[in-house]
Amino acid sequence: MSHLQTLRSKIQGDGCTCAPELWYHACCVEHDRCYTTGEDSEGARMTRAEADARFRACLQRCAPGLISSFALPWVYWAAVRAFGRRHWEPLDSESMTG
Repeated sequence: MSHLQTLRSKIQGDGCTCAPELWYHACCVEHDRCYTTGEDSEGARMTRAEADARFRACLQRCAPGLISSFALPWVYWAAVRAFGRRHWEPLDSESMTG
């Protein structure tokens, strides 16, 4: 296990920052971990855009119903694309941008 993977397992995240958790808590915590480490759950490097796309896909899988599985994930995705840049802080100083 890499150093970042070890740290990643200890990152709790704060869930869906400034947004209702609804059915999305696990997706929001995973997204927080990606933003903190710059890696996916397998330890592969990723860009911010990739992290946000995976976040949206997770939201779409987790929610019941058309509105919560289609419309809301796009709203959450748009919010992280618009306002998330300042939170993208991979632990590696040579972080990728997105």
